[in-house]
Amino acid sequence: MPLNICMVSGFFYPNIGGVETHIFELSRHLISLGHKVIIITHQYPKFQGVHYMLNGKLKVYYLPFPVMYRNCIFINLINLTVPLRTIFIDEEINIVHGHGSFSTMAQECMISANMLNLGMVFTEHSLHGFSDLGSFALNGIWKLTCGPCDNVLAVSNCQLLNVKHRLSSADDSSQKFQTLPNSIYPKLYKPPEFEHPNAKNTIIVVSRLTGRKGALLMVKTLEQVLNIYPEINVIIAGDGPCMVDVEELRENNHWLERIQLLGGVHPSEVRKVLGLGRIFLNCSLSEAFCMAILEAACAGLHVVTTNVGGIPEVLPDDDEICTLCEPSVNSMTAALIKAIDEVMAVSDENFNERRKKQHEIVKSLYTWEKIAVKIEKIYHGILEKKKAQRLMIGERLDRYLKRNYDSPTNCDYQATGVLFVLSVCFSLVIWFCLDFFDDRRSIKRVLGEKSPHKNVKC
Repeated sequence: MPLNICMVSGFFYPNIGGVETHIFELSRHLISLGHKVIIITHQYPKFQGVHYMLNGKLKVYYLPFPVMYRNCIFINLINLTVPLRTIFIDEEINIVHGHGSFSTMAQECMISANMLNLGMVFTEHSLHGFSDLGSFALNGIWKLTCGPCDNVLAVSNCQLLNVKHRLSSADDSSQKFQTLPNSIYPKLYKPPEFEHPNAKNTIIVVSRLTGRKGALLMVKTLEQVLNIYPEINVIIAGDGPCMVDVEELRENNHWLERIQLLGGVHPSEVRKVLGLGRIFLNCSLSEAFCMAILEAACAGLHVVTTNVGGIPEVLPDDDEICTLCEPSVNSMTAALIKAIDEVMAVSDENFNERRKKQHEIVKSLYTWEKIAVKIEKIYHGILEKKKAQRLMIGERLDRYLKRNYDSPTNCDYQATGVLFVLSVCFSLVIWFCLDFFDDRRSIKRVLGEKSPHKNVKC
């Protein structure tokens, strides 16, 4: 049965990253399966209103809300009430799928979806802590907004545990929490037919130069390795606040020719960059699922990476494909030295064969077609459950107050829950007024029911 699906997140094109790519590719493949998909995000420079992608098949709403901080709009549980309700009803949405707990828009859309009794899915894309003030506040709000969700998805088993702890869930047997990894297009990362002449002596880095991505760890590791191997060169594709540290490394050691800085690289150019070397270095300090190492392995590079977060789950346990090490300078240096010695010992012909074999292995592990089919089954399962047991509006509100409701997640903050419900009730009053004066957007229409009356209540 074809579904009408709405993806919601503050992270989307023209920004380019893991979340943005995940939303776009998942939407594209769901459309190919016969479903209707729309995307809701906030405005970007030069992007406001309704835009179309994929030759008009994918409709994107860039709502006119300015960004307050790191692609997040100001949240007050009311400002999105009218546009979300209008879009959900006009587009006859069945499933609302939010992405990224840091996105205030994705969290707020879960409230609107719950009030309309739509299917709700939330995918988390990052690991978050529990001790700092920002994470504490984020986790508290997420417990409230994400509690009524039908399914919560994580991109790795490590992140799944993180999500359960953040939502205070102790039910390991629940089908509400599932793992659904990211994927890539293997065709876009084919090994080069003819290897670059200097590839044997080149290390590739494709990463944002930030603290979380281990930019300082990378700088210290490269400093030790390049002093040991004068014939080794490095190509770094990426930009960020730690670019200054990389430039200091080049200038202080007079390595302007040995360390090439490409800056930010468009995704379409990543394969070309990966074809310039044989070793890929990743120094991330926190990762739920690292797309960069998957792309590098698919392109046939030997990956040297930290073993943090969900990284050990991404690639197969094969010494020829990947070397995992602790996130320390000594461990990274030792692993990189071992990889250089091994790679330099392999002839060009043998390494090209190894690239092709590695590409086929990685190609068989991750495809968007498989991911889209799995999530399609999740969507259908949610709607079947909704048909079997339809909750009244009072029961849906009660989800935010009960300490133990029919969901693995619990709202332990009763005072916060009361304030939260008051805000939701205020939004609901606005909906009643809109429904009274505009019956063509009747909530009954979302549920596929024909109303005999002009005005229909929630």
